[in-house]
Amino acid sequence: MVEKTGMTPSPKSIAVWLGDRDEELEFCRRQLRTECHLVDLQEDWLRDANWRSLRPYVGFIGASTRLSDYRRQIEFVRQQWPTCPVQLILGSWHRGHRRTNPIDESIDVAYWYQVWDQILPRFRNHRMHRMRSRSNKRTERLIAAIPSVGESISNTLSLMIVDSSARRSMWLDVSTWMRLQPIFIRSEDAFPRGDFRLIVLDDSVASGELDEECDLSTSAVPIQRLRRLRSSFPKATILKVDSLPEIDRWNHFVENGMDILLSAPFSCHGIAAAKS
Repeated sequence: MVEKTGMTPSPKSIAVWLGDRDEELEFCRRQLRTECHLVDLQEDWLRDANWRSLRPYVGFIGASTRLSDYRRQIEFVRQQWPTCPVQLILGSWHRGHRRTNPIDESIDVAYWYQVWDQILPRFRNHRMHRMRSRSNKRTERLIAAIPSVGESISNTLSLMIVDSSARRSMWLDVSTWMRLQPIFIRSEDAFPRGDFRLIVLDDSVASGELDEECDLSTSAVPIQRLRRLRSSFPKATILKVDSLPEIDRWNHFVENGMDILLSAPFSCHGIAAAKS
């Protein structure tokens, strides 16, 4: 829930939320709050006429179990803020919606578990676009001087924990394309020394041995090992690829040191965001 601090915008960029708020969507909302001041239009903000003065970067629409309201909610946001882009965020109940309940292709759609891979990167793009459109020539020069995503992670020393030779080949290609400096180990290997900015736990690590503390119902990755990884590299961004985006598992990962979670298949946006 957004803290009631009046309608004075926080230093963060403003976004609005309208729609459902189940556990999966709430997980997504928590990550969004790390980058924006998220105003919930379903709560008592609607009773304050000052909400109309907001200038949000993005309007988020949450849909957990039904899609009957999303068109009306999108239209509401578009009427209030005609230049504000809208993104529809779906819960797991809507997997396969393109086949069973197609959504207008003009609507930007993402699932809750794509928060790092699609939702946050798009929010940053919208924010940067707004900055550019409002800037004067001096500000444009300053923005132009900001490194691109590729440049910002170029030559990043990265630790890749991978248990599959095929997946290792894939990550080598990704590292080459993104200009990372990877060091590969298997899950049973000791951690090497190094000033790693990015640590990747591949989905193949799930085949490794499990610690006694690992709860099989929520995690296939040794929790004790995650904690050691976090304590060994406190400044690194830890990224986990997980092919089973279930809310209990993902809450468990975040609580035990994960910074970014990507569901397979994934794009490279979330990887770039690790140190963009």
